[in-house]
Amino acid sequence: MTRILSAGTSRSASAPQTACARMLRKLPLVGRFIDEQRGVAAVEFALIAPLMVTAYLGSVDLTQAVMADRKVSVMASSIGDLVAQTEEITTSEINNIFDIANALMSPYDTSSIKLRVSSLEITNEKQGEKRKAKVLWSDGKSKPAYAKDTILLVPESIAANASTVIFTEANYTFTPLFGQIITSAIDFEDSYYHVPRSSDSVERK
Repeated sequence: MTRILSAGTSRSASAPQTACARMLRKLPLVGRFIDEQRGVAAVEFALIAPLMVTAYLGSVDLTQAVMADRKVSVMASSIGDLVAQTEEITTSEINNIFDIANALMSPYDTSSIKLRVSSLEITNEKQGEKRKAKVLWSDGKSKPAYAKDTILLVPESIAANASTVIFTEANYTFTPLFGQIITSAIDFEDSYYHVPRSSDSVERK
């Protein structure tokens, strides 16, 4: 009995809707609008395309930013490692090593590269969990060098195993190509400590 009433109710509810649709379709303009499907894909594309383009261009900028950040780390590590391999280094050699940074950041714009390499002498004085270190010499590329005897802090894990260290700092300003998701420039920075390999310290000539 319940099943019969339910079926009857369904038929009576759908009947007016069918009749209303038939009436609307008899109107020339309304009928053509209801039946027309040729513009559906174009409308859908017009709605979705801006989101897809924005997502694609944003993903390109994001990928480029991640790669640039990685290259800054490689640049800082490589520059410091090259200096730490020498027993002594001249201004000409420092400049040549700085020029290598351009190749390491390729294919990115190298005009915003900033580098600083310093030789630090570890002291016995502590400040918190770090050890104080005195600048023996410092050179910079688009980044000011430290004055001699400037005091910097070195992590105890580094200071405990060396009398001097080569401290390298690198900065790079990444400018997004499209600016969809990353809307402004980002300054990436990284730093590394290297213990001299060939002698207790790298002499500056």
